[in-house]
Amino acid sequence: MTRRRVRARSRRRVRGSQMIEFLLVGIPVLFAILAIVQVSLGMFTYNTLASAVDVGTRYASIHTGTVGTVAQQIVNNSPGLVPTKLTLTFSGTTGGTSTTAGTLTTVATCTASACLANAAAFPPGSAFYDTLTVSGTYPFATPFAMFWPTVGPMKLAGTVNLGAATTQLVQ
Repeated sequence: MTRRRVRARSRRRVRGSQMIEFLLVGIPVLFAILAIVQVSLGMFTYNTLASAVDVGTRYASIHTGTVGTVAQQIVNNSPGLVPTKLTLTFSGTTGGTSTTAGTLTTVATCTASACLANAAAFPPGSAFYDTLTVSGTYPFATPFAMFWPTVGPMKLAGTVNLGAATTQLVQ
C-alpha cells in the first residue's frame, strides 16, 4: 500500500468522529446553560417577591391604611410578577405587650389583583408592641422542575411555589 491510500483511509475514519464528539460534549453543555438560565430566573422571581413583600410590610408598619393600599405598594414594587398569580396573606397581632405576644389575626388572603379592592383595615392594631406580617407566594413554572428539591422525583415539567414573608413592628 502506498502512503496516499493509508492517509485517505485514516481521513475517512476520522470524518464522523468530530460530529460524535460534538454531540457527546455539546448536549451536556447546552443542558447546563439552560439550567443556569432557569435557576437565574427562579432567583430573580424569588428576590423580586421578597423585596416587594418587604416594601409592603414596611409601608404598612408606618402608615395606617387598608389591605388595598398595601397591596398596591407590593404590586408597584414587583416588576415581572403577574398580579393575578401572586397570592398575598395579611395578618397581625393585637394586644401585645413587651413581655407577652398578642392575638394573631389574619385580615385577608387573596391574589394581588383582588386585594387591590379590599378595604379591610391593615394593620389590625396600632399599639406599639403589635406586629404585622405580609406573606406572598408566586408560582414559578420551569421545565427543569425535577431538579428543585421541593417538587419531587421525576416530574419533568411543573411549578415551584416560591414564598416570602416579612414581619414588622407597628411604628
